[in-house]
Amino acid sequence: MRSLGSMGATLEEGPKRARSGLVAAALGARVPGLGHGYVGFRVGAVLMAVPLLLLVVFAVVATRMSSFDLLGWLVRPAVLQGILVLNVLLLAWRVVAVADPYRLSSGRHGLGAAAIVVLLAALVAVPHLIVAKYTLDAAHLLDEVFVGDEAPTPVIAFEQVDPR
Repeated sequence: MRSLGSMGATLEEGPKRARSGLVAAALGARVPGLGHGYVGFRVGAVLMAVPLLLLVVFAVVATRMSSFDLLGWLVRPAVLQGILVLNVLLLAWRVVAVADPYRLSSGRHGLGAAAIVVLLAALVAVPHLIVAKYTLDAAHLLDEVFVGDEAPTPVIAFEQVDPR
């Protein structure tokens, strides 16, 4: 039985049933926490689901903002940096949601099954890589468009005509 630190809760609440590690990993890839619940770790399932619930709350708040206000908030450099950091944290959370239920399952853990779990984790990472690419592109665009402390360069250069 493993403890979750000072909370006193344990991950193992009852007898472990023989459950497939691949099914657990696939469920965890689909919805974080489902894989933990499938293998019988209810506390772990709830803990893995908390970030998902926070994301749902954030999405509800974001949909209540006007498009103009939301876009104005999103294009701030500090917000883009925050999105990158949050994206990395979410990626780590999602990879744990795939790999941990597989590790905790009582089924066979062969090399082929482990390779499938690694593939599932890689597939989970793809959307996060896309978000990172677009976030970095947006930050680069903002750096190029909104240049600070430099004199603006005229788009059209006019020749100086001598009035004599």
